[in-house]
Amino acid sequence: MLDLTLQIPQFLAIAVANFILGWLWYSPVLFMRPWTDALGIKPDPNGMSEAEKARMPYLFAGAIVASLALSFVLQVLVRTLGAETFLQGSLIGLALWAGQILPFGLGTLWEGRKPVVIVINAGNYIVADALFAGVLAVWR
Repeated sequence: MLDLTLQIPQFLAIAVANFILGWLWYSPVLFMRPWTDALGIKPDPNGMSEAEKARMPYLFAGAIVASLALSFVLQVLVRTLGAETFLQGSLIGLALWAGQILPFGLGTLWEGRKPVVIVINAGNYIVADALFAGVLAVWR
């Protein structure tokens, strides 16, 4: 039976953690440089243009909605499938990644994206899906 029970503390914590992971993943600390190089984006040393600044609220809102959606879906899958250990939860996250994220990422090759972009993007999701599903399995 599908378990749609939402545990608010876990839901919010995982959503915030996912947002932070994404921020770090695409920051200069981790993969910003190879990612922007592969996309042909040249960050302006003088800062963002007015048009870029105007887009930021929409980009952040999208990232927040995506983090909330991931948190909800992982919680439903982990609870419905009865994962009780970190490993069981992580395997659910890996299955979600392999069945949904990987095919989507590989599909972007048709858009002419460089493989490094797909590796960096898919890497973010494999870490998030496996780590956060594992955490949800043990945090009851």
